[in-house]
Amino acid sequence: MTCVLTSSLGCATVQHVTSNGITMTVGAMPVPGITPSGNVHVCAGDSVLLTASGGSSYTWSTGGSGATIYAGQSASYSVTATSSLGCSAGLAGGVNVSVSSPAVPTITQSGFTLTSTPAAHYQWVFNNTPMPADTMQSVLASANGNYVVIVSDVDGCFTTSAAYSVTGVGIQDVNDMQSIRLYPVPSHGSFAIEVADYSNATLTIYDIYGKEVYRRDISVAHTEVSDADLSPALYFVQVQSGSSRYLVKMQVLK
Repeated sequence: MTCVLTSSLGCATVQHVTSNGITMTVGAMPVPGITPSGNVHVCAGDSVLLTASGGSSYTWSTGGSGATIYAGQSASYSVTATSSLGCSAGLAGGVNVSVSSPAVPTITQSGFTLTSTPAAHYQWVFNNTPMPADTMQSVLASANGNYVVIVSDVDGCFTTSAAYSVTGVGIQDVNDMQSIRLYPVPSHGSFAIEVADYSNATLTIYDIYGKEVYRRDISVAHTEVSDADLSPALYFVQVQSGSSRYLVKMQVLK
């Protein structure tokens, strides 16, 4: 680029003078972008790596600089890209990152049934050992000890309850034998049950891990059970009538 100067005097020997040339470079405006390393919904304590592109240097909405940042808070993250020529442009919209963690669950007890507050998924733990197949909201406490439930949401984020101590299982079993009678003992999968309190009652059978394997309503004092399809093992038979619950052990042999 040059500049031409023209004299306003008519008597000037040289009417026009041209300056030296200057080379100018016009750079394109940067087009910033953000690429997350994975899912932008993360669990509490985790983060997702955000990588900026489209410039030579970057300033993030968090105040950070550099091409990458770790996002571990729920927020909308945007970036301003600056080119090597000093041209700057901001990203419209940005990337929304959300962080979640299920509420810490609590355990309540009714009889010897333990129930967690609602969640998407459950895993029960007894004395620091996961209870196989116990992925329901409620579980039968079949032994004395500490029970914990680990809950997770639909995105797989999890949290753990405080330990819940259960006592008196053996004592209750002896007491409830006065209200429930099973025979034969041991059985071969089919058995009869007699209950003293059968008004609007429900019969439920649990395996040793507290998983429900059979349920039916009973309305008479004497009930024959032949369709439970029980494998050889130790089971717990519970009868609930109103607010009353009775629980006894049953051994099945084949």
